Amino acid sequence: MRRRWSRGCRRVRAGERGQLSADVTPEATAELGLAPGMKAFFVIKAGAVSIYPG
Repeated sequence: MRRRWSRGCRRVRAGERGQLSADVTPEATAELGLAPGMKAFFVIKAGAVSIYPG
C-alpha cells in the first residue's frame, strides 16, 4: 500500500504498479489502522466505483 494526500483524503494504491486506488478519509484511515507499507485488501461495492482511463 502506498499513500498520498488528495483533497483531504489519503490515496491508497494497490497492485504492483498501483493499478487500483481509493481515496480514504483521514478518519477511515485511522479507524482501519492503515499505515504506509502494510498489507491491505480492497473490497469493492459496484455502485461506488468510478473508472478513469490511465
